[in-house]
Amino acid sequence: MAHRRIELLRSLYFNKKESFGEICTRHGISRQTTYRLIEDYKIYGPWAIIPAQSAGREYMSPEIHIRILLEKLKHPNWSCQMIVDSLNLKVSRHFVYRVIEEWELHDKTRNAVAIDEFLGIDTKTPEQFKPYQTAYTLLPEKELLATRRINRHFELLCKKMKTHKYHFCDPGPIILAPFVSRLGVAQAFELYGPPKLRGKEISNLALLNVFRIFNRI
Repeated sequence: MAHRRIELLRSLYFNKKESFGEICTRHGISRQTTYRLIEDYKIYGPWAIIPAQSAGREYMSPEIHIRILLEKLKHPNWSCQMIVDSLNLKVSRHFVYRVIEEWELHDKTRNAVAIDEFLGIDTKTPEQFKPYQTAYTLLPEKELLATRRINRHFELLCKKMKTHKYHFCDPGPIILAPFVSRLGVAQAFELYGPPKLRGKEISNLALLNVFRIFNRI
């Protein structure tokens, strides 16, 4: 009915070749109804086209509609009341009959089809996102220093460098030290390095190999 009303209004406003009476006759709507529809459209707009729900008729939600169809397909020989009882619906058997009649499912001799049983339900809950943790975060610097003894000679050297000048022939380890600290190289050695070397000093050769790997990346 709503579709016919839309086409009627479209013809009245855009088809200038036909008369008012010819348009009403072609769409099967009387002149009086058309006049009332035009007045309602001026007041309510598009809502005038949509028919109001009948107070004496049960509302058919899409969910209930689908449940009735699936149950009837699985049990072709069931009556309307049996479907109401099986699904525990709050509607009458006449409501169920209208659905069956609309889809022409009256034949009780046809084969049963369980459509919803072929639809797998994924019961697996998605895993909560866990950000990756680097060795630097797994083993903080304070914790590492609290459990490891600093080389005594290196500690004395650092103190003297505050007041004295030194000439180094191999300054590589000192230059690399800030990068080693910030990149968590010491923590990575402690967590993922060979077990027999954990807790020991990192040699210059080991540091050199680490930065060779970084250079290739």
